[in-house]
Amino acid sequence: MDQQGEAQVTIFNLPLGQGVEAQLSRWEAEFPEKTRSRPPKRSGSFDVRTGSAVTLDVAGRWDGGGPAGVDKSGQPQYSDYAARSAIVPAERADEAAGEKQYAFFI
Repeated sequence: MDQQGEAQVTIFNLPLGQGVEAQLSRWEAEFPEKTRSRPPKRSGSFDVRTGSAVTLDVAGRWDGGGPAGVDKSGQPQYSDYAARSAIVPAERADEAAGEKQYAFFI
């Protein structure tokens, strides 16, 4: 939250793509290690069968995010930011029918 007590929440419903671990690592990397105000904290376990989510809390200087692999040099950095992120399973995919597993990225 900012000083006025406001926060931004964004929810995406996307295929898992590179997977849960890759997404969590990408979110962590948006807060460069040397600029973090505390170590990242992960909790929970992503499990489609049980519907359980995995969460990540990280804080410090944020690089602005964006797609993985994009050169962010020269982009502004944002001080005193924090992210509380979660990957929550969507309905179980029928992979035998060619469906991709989707999840909510919050």
